Amino acid sequence: MTRRFLPYVPPALLLAALLLAAQDGDCGSRLLGWLAEQPYLGILPYVVLALCVPLGVRFHLTAVAFPNLFLATALHCLAHAFCAADSEAPARIVLVAVVAAAPLNTFLFLLLRERGVWNLRGATRAGAILAESLALLMLTYRQIPSLLLEKLDVLLSRGFWPWLTRPPGIAIWIGLSCAGILALARRRQIQLRICSALALCALWPALVRPLSGPDPHGEVLVAAAFSVAGIVWLYAILDLAWGSAYVDPLTRLPTRRALNEDLAKLGRVFAVAMVDVDHFKRLNDQYGHQIGDQVLRFVAARVQRAAGGKAYRYGGEEFAILWPNRAAPEIEGRCKAIREHMADSRFVLRSSDRPKRRPKRSGRARRRQRASGIAVTVSIGVAGTETGSTPHEVIAAADQALYQAKRRGRNRVVLA
Repeated sequence: MTRRFLPYVPPALLLAALLLAAQDGDCGSRLLGWLAEQPYLGILPYVVLALCVPLGVRFHLTAVAFPNLFLATALHCLAHAFCAADSEAPARIVLVAVVAAAPLNTFLFLLLRERGVWNLRGATRAGAILAESLALLMLTYRQIPSLLLEKLDVLLSRGFWPWLTRPPGIAIWIGLSCAGILALARRRQIQLRICSALALCALWPALVRPLSGPDPHGEVLVAAAFSVAGIVWLYAILDLAWGSAYVDPLTRLPTRRALNEDLAKLGRVFAVAMVDVDHFKRLNDQYGHQIGDQVLRFVAARVQRAAGGKAYRYGGEEFAILWPNRAAPEIEGRCKAIREHMADSRFVLRSSDRPKRRPKRSGRARRRQRASGIAVTVSIGVAGTETGSTPHEVIAAADQALYQAKRRGRNRVVLA
């Protein structure tokens, strides 16, 4: 559990520093004073938010690209409405528009299924964001009829709208949006969900501080808050890009590229085990590729538990386990334990009416279920630096040992 949330520590620490700077105490004033001395703080949020747009489009993450396009516009409008001396913008209306739209945009784009940009649905979503941004600019610079402005002002003074101009109301609205993002967005977007919730939390000081009246550091805090939000989203994009290159989407194991890089970092002594699922093609032909994918996840979960070793998806139905600072004879027993555990386990076919939670069963029912499952066995080839001086030679020796295990009848471990 700790390792799962470790990637979110850097953005969480960045958010904590921002919230500390937003406090009224001496520490917050010192942080804001230091930020005010930075020459590029004024353009940093625009640069970061602008980077998120093309990168989000490139990696098919419209849930990042389009909301950040609106945020860049919202930052300019807030700065003009609250910080410009000669501004005639209707500040309260601009603030309500930004507070209402920014979290809602993020929630809706994460809720919708990702469809890319270069199609009709992507163009429709881009058009909606551009229309929002243009409307906000027109509102800020009073490029709409005065009568409509008066009606908007009257409308926003009724119902729950006044709450969006108060710190508790803004906090509740952002909190509800974050809760919706974490609860309703799809499981495969968990990295994006968490980072999006952190980014929305980073916007809270920027939306609340203008309400406290004239503030020498108000513009600095707004720029810092939008910078942190953009950096968190940028971090999410890079994290997802890294995952697509180094993590197998089916088994969630590191890929062959990760194995090659880890092999290059090792010392002179290490051992490798190549693991192959027996008769996998026959299983695929008999039960279909969907069941084949479930079998691969089943095997990966057990291979991952190899004590002291790191498991990888090598390709197809083949896995690799790497043991640094271990000789091949030392890990032969561990490989035999993996093989025996796989042979004793049974893969149970998942039916369409399978419950979301595992039901409680008696010991007899569990034994009956295992007996009715599919027997999945593996063959393992083991090699170490005793058989070669380079990682390529060790991998080749482990592959040859795996081939010997297949020739000798499968479901066995062979030491090179």
